[in-house]
Amino acid sequence: MANPTFPTLAPFFADQPFHALSAPVIGFFNSLASGSAAAGASATAAAGAATYSLEVVGTLAIASDQAPKTYVLADFTPSILRVDLKQAPVGANLVAVLSYYTTPGAATLVATFTVGAGLLFATATSAVAVPLGAFWEVDITSVGTTFPGSGLTVTVQ
Repeated sequence: MANPTFPTLAPFFADQPFHALSAPVIGFFNSLASGSAAAGASATAAAGAATYSLEVVGTLAIASDQAPKTYVLADFTPSILRVDLKQAPVGANLVAVLSYYTTPGAATLVATFTVGAGLLFATATSAVAVPLGAFWEVDITSVGTTFPGSGLTVTVQ
């Protein structure tokens, strides 16, 4: 039996600009290019709106740009912003900041989440328009003092 051959993607991209691809296709290729497919970031299209799931695995710590690099698939303004934890912070609140950037080091704030000590989630609202081509950034600015919390997931739609 002959080895199967797979068509190259070059002709596909040559006559169709990247932004003209469907959101799931773009998300798939972005996850491959950035290595985020296995690292905990995903983007899917649901009812015409992109949904992003940005994950920080393991025990949390104060640090910048914690989620895998994830590309914004289309211009939009988030309507759902939520943070969930696998294990709650103990002793103090956890604060996570969601931003986007088009130029590294020049982030624009989208939302700040405060998860109370002992709690597992928080929500936020935002009126910030996020442009096509931006990248998401998740910063953790405060953690629990007895236990910092673990398994953070930011959901944006």
